[in-house]
Amino acid sequence: MPAALARRREVTAALVRAEIRDTRDLTPFGILKWLLEPLMYMLTYFVLVDLVFRRGQRAYPLFLLCALLPWSYLQQVTTRGMLLIPSYGNVISTRVLPRRTLPLALLASEGINFVIALVLLVPFMAYYRIGLSPALFWAPVVIAVLAVLVSGPAYIATIFGLYFPDYRGAAQNVIRLGFLASTGLVAARRIPGHNLPRVMQANPVSGIFDSFRDVVIAGRAPRFWHLAYPLAVGFVLLAGGLALYSWREFEFAKEV
Repeated sequence: MPAALARRREVTAALVRAEIRDTRDLTPFGILKWLLEPLMYMLTYFVLVDLVFRRGQRAYPLFLLCALLPWSYLQQVTTRGMLLIPSYGNVISTRVLPRRTLPLALLASEGINFVIALVLLVPFMAYYRIGLSPALFWAPVVIAVLAVLVSGPAYIATIFGLYFPDYRGAAQNVIRLGFLASTGLVAARRIPGHNLPRVMQANPVSGIFDSFRDVVIAGRAPRFWHLAYPLAVGFVLLAGGLALYSWREFEFAKEV
């Protein structure tokens, strides 16, 4: 068992390195392009929400980045997860490659990219004169809850993309709508109406966004419910995703 576990870790680490190498241009210009992507989204939403509709708030670009960076992690994992099995079709039938490590490698590689991208918060914190606070020690906890929340969709997206390839585009559009149906652009207290704010907060990623904003912008610990709710949803999705993946994983070789 220890030898098998060590072998699985070795394979997973190799897959993570391959994923990063194959999906990211690690040259200086490639890294710059990669970091500019969330900044371009931030600028677009800033112009639309803050300048056009006047629904923004203090440090609004930083407010947006606290949502766009974790959302990008979830979106990249689910979008690329739908292509995961076909991408490894030539080696999927080998015993050397533990099939269950594929989504784990994707989660880890995109997780590393996400953590690196958090450096984008620093210049905006400096610009808005938001200093470092003890609340930042909560950041690893928020990241861990985000990782749990994203894990289940990673396994589900892998199966969905394999068996329903014609609907990958439609699924990606639905996933993008998930950001708009959250507190990603506007704080819940600024959303008009009585029921709409509740709908937005029912989206589990809203708790992640608000937790990052508490830690980074407000300098306070996240609210309990903002972490407990996404964590509970994450465990439910992970249990369902693992069950679905375990049910179909030995059929992968026939499908690719």
